[in-house]
Amino acid sequence: MAAVGKFVWQVAQKEDVLWIKWIHSVYIKDQGWWEYKAPASASWIWKGVCKAKDILKDGYHNNNWGNGSKKYTAKEGYNWLKGQYATVGWHHWVWSGINVPKHAFISWMVALRKVKTKERLKAAGVCQDEACLLCITGTDSCMHLFFRCYFSRTVCSSIMNWLQIHVGQQECLYSTWKKWGRKYRSKKQQQVCYCALDAIVYHIWRARNHSLWEGVVLSPDRVVQSIKQEVIGRVNWVMQTWPDDVKTWFNNLST
Repeated sequence: MAAVGKFVWQVAQKEDVLWIKWIHSVYIKDQGWWEYKAPASASWIWKGVCKAKDILKDGYHNNNWGNGSKKYTAKEGYNWLKGQYATVGWHHWVWSGINVPKHAFISWMVALRKVKTKERLKAAGVCQDEACLLCITGTDSCMHLFFRCYFSRTVCSSIMNWLQIHVGQQECLYSTWKKWGRKYRSKKQQQVCYCALDAIVYHIWRARNHSLWEGVVLSPDRVVQSIKQEVIGRVNWVMQTWPDDVKTWFNNLST
């Protein structure tokens, strides 16, 4: 819709383009653009442009987008369509540039606390038991899994030590993720840390599901090794253009 809005802009501005002139002479003629309705015989493409026009017209004033200080772009249209949303701090680590996409998706769901833990399923009447599948002693909830569970705390602490990040008495994904970005000044080093954090969340959730379906709890050391391998592989794939000092730092971690 935002991309189609570019054509709405061109028609409103009567740009010096052949097809725009043709549209005005054949379809719109003497009618006002914002009141114009596509005829039933019009092509589906033109009907789509007119539909976008009806949706976007509240963003125009005197045929100009917004306050008239800038041209319409797909980005401007998208931001206008989505409206105002509260910003969240966790997007820095969830959607960091080098994160593995499947890791980022699961981390996004965990950040929103939307993954189907036993706690949520019990509240929905789907199950009665809500014991943690990794340590048995806690509740299978996002707050417990990340990282109050003994299993997940062991995995998280191992990766933090690997990255030389201070491990506190109690690590909680929802309150202490900021330290993962504060440890290093370099943006590239921060991205490595966020990539690792995404991987931790993904693999803990994967280990939890493995316990659910296979009835076997994986070794924390095995999960830690999987996380390191995926982070190292991902970073090696993207770091060709990185500064030499960052490459040296990461290569030292990899050895």
